[in-house]
Amino acid sequence: MNNHEIDFLKNKTYIGIFYLPDDKEVMGQLIYQKNSNFELKLFSDFPLDKEKETAIPFIYGKIHDEQYETYFISLKDCQLFINSLGSYGYQYQVFFDVALFSRHRTFDFSKDSIKSISLFYSNWNEFCYPQGFKSHAPYINKMLSFRVKPGLRITFNQNISSHYLPEKGIFDSIFCSSKLSNEEKSLIEKQLEQTLVPYKDKIGIKIPDKHDWLININTVRNIEDLYPIIYDIKSLLTCLTYDFSTNIDKIRIVSNNGEEKYDSSFFMLKHIHISERRSFYHHQSAPFKLNTFTQNEWATIFKHLFNNKNKLNKYFFILLQNHADKVITEFSLTNYLTCIDAIGNSKKYGKIKYELVLSNFASELKKDDKNKLLSLFRKELKFVKVKNEQKKKSWGLIGLKISELRALTVHFNDKNTETDMSKCIEIYRVLELIIIDYIFECLQIEKEKRVKYKEHYISKILRDC
Repeated sequence: MNNHEIDFLKNKTYIGIFYLPDDKEVMGQLIYQKNSNFELKLFSDFPLDKEKETAIPFIYGKIHDEQYETYFISLKDCQLFINSLGSYGYQYQVFFDVALFSRHRTFDFSKDSIKSISLFYSNWNEFCYPQGFKSHAPYINKMLSFRVKPGLRITFNQNISSHYLPEKGIFDSIFCSSKLSNEEKSLIEKQLEQTLVPYKDKIGIKIPDKHDWLININTVRNIEDLYPIIYDIKSLLTCLTYDFSTNIDKIRIVSNNGEEKYDSSFFMLKHIHISERRSFYHHQSAPFKLNTFTQNEWATIFKHLFNNKNKLNKYFFILLQNHADKVITEFSLTNYLTCIDAIGNSKKYGKIKYELVLSNFASELKKDDKNKLLSLFRKELKFVKVKNEQKKKSWGLIGLKISELRALTVHFNDKNTETDMSKCIEIYRVLELIIIDYIFECLQIEKEKRVKYKEHYISKILRDC
């Protein structure tokens, strides 16, 4: 990452001059704390407003960080609070919805239009190409591109950095060797010059560490339209990678200034983009990666992702919300049980919905895994008592106990005791995979790939228990 780009995984402090809508100029300090919050403090020797709380649509500024890198910043939908009044003047606390950083100019929210937006997700590089083999990654402009709905085009693309190809000393720019003689090295150098120099204006020497992958979005009308798109893609990628640390590392916005006819890049900061930890997605061992799906399959996935927003977002919200907490609680389990109930209702399974949702999920697993999964449910649900237990068998009994477990967690009263979550951890993890599998089904990911995914992660659960 270049030092002038915003790294959302590092604490930063910026200071500089800020400009209010009435052309008032004040000093300020912007503090960004990883995993916590970001805030702006303004300092003035005169009152900025008579009111204790003031809404300001835009604030602009010119700031620099600890390395004296200079940025122009544009803040939108600000709330100004008087923080303190002392002998040195007034101090104000400012909260804002979004901040755009630029190396060249401020973004005028009221006039500037958006040309394109690039999203950099924390595990997208690994999802596209193994980290240990990035030096072998070929550069292909616009790897995949598709129109997912009117007014929305998504492109998978790459950024690749390189330095120029010198006419002399090509060997030392690319290779290192202590075993070659000077004569051997000179011979290779001559061959490289003859082969590469004629194309020096068309090629460069790749810098693998700066080769990254991104998702580019065109025809987004304004900043507000971007938030649900970010959320939907993040939710999708979280499920595909089974990595709940998925988050935005940075966002690059290119504005199209119609009057001056030039483009400017911006980096956006907003609280929903704060990453709590670095991604743990392991490309080599995971069942899904970028090339798992063809361009037509990706187009189908995105089509159903955006067309079924109201349906899928409820499941996405619960999955992400449950992982926002550091511990698994009874409330988390209730959320997942509610999802299983909703899946059964959507498939019109009636009174035996829990049984059918569970048994259908298990039916596609290998026979050994299916039997182990059934044993797991029997063991962990021993504490749940139901009527006529002896008359029910296999998944019928498990479905009945899951239904009763949901009743215990949802309909509580003074006589009920809290569910011992230590007895339900593995069940909780299985329910999570059932929900993700249902999401994949709604996205019309083919059955063979869905089975490969759930077998991969179910085997990990069964191995751990």
